[in-house]
Amino acid sequence: MKILLRFFGFLFAAGTIVFIAGVTAAAGLLWHYSKDLPDYSQLQNYEPPVMTRVQAADGSLVAEYANERRLYLPIQAIPKLVTNAFIAAEDKSFYQHPGVDAYGIARAREFLTAAGATDICVNKPILYGGWHLLGTARMGTDPARSVVNEWGRAHDVKNLFIVDGSVFVTSGGVNPTSTIQAIALYVADQMKQRLANLFD
Repeated sequence: MKILLRFFGFLFAAGTIVFIAGVTAAAGLLWHYSKDLPDYSQLQNYEPPVMTRVQAADGSLVAEYANERRLYLPIQAIPKLVTNAFIAAEDKSFYQHPGVDAYGIARAREFLTAAGATDICVNKPILYGGWHLLGTARMGTDPARSVVNEWGRAHDVKNLFIVDGSVFVTSGGVNPTSTIQAIALYVADQMKQRLANLFD
């Protein structure tokens, strides 16, 4: 009987130690990955600069004054189609994974291996770094193989224009900022030339 009690006592002590160690490790990981996060109150009390709008007595708009032509809208006022367009361009499985798409990473690794890559590294996003997502809203004439047409308008949403590195069909290994600027000027010029039938 004493041996059995000692055995259960040992199991209990070992379980307690493992539990405490697990809680400590989890707390340490939580602290490590959250210490550099911004204070959520900054977002809770976010007040972006908006336009000053002058309206006549009948409510019609007379003029707008602003350094940045911006209207602040609550999330409820943004059309669901626009939200889905951005999510589709960035991460179509956004609502199906907990924040990291393990299946997507595995598919990317499989694709790179099939393409001949021999040294594949997967790293978490750089906290204080900048990068460009390229090719996620590919430009092209075929709606089945691209997101926007040859001048930046979405194939499926006629009043949605995407002007950034995501419209690239390919890219080199250097900073794409100059190319993004050139595309922005090109798309703006194309929009100006098509003002009469921009959304047709």
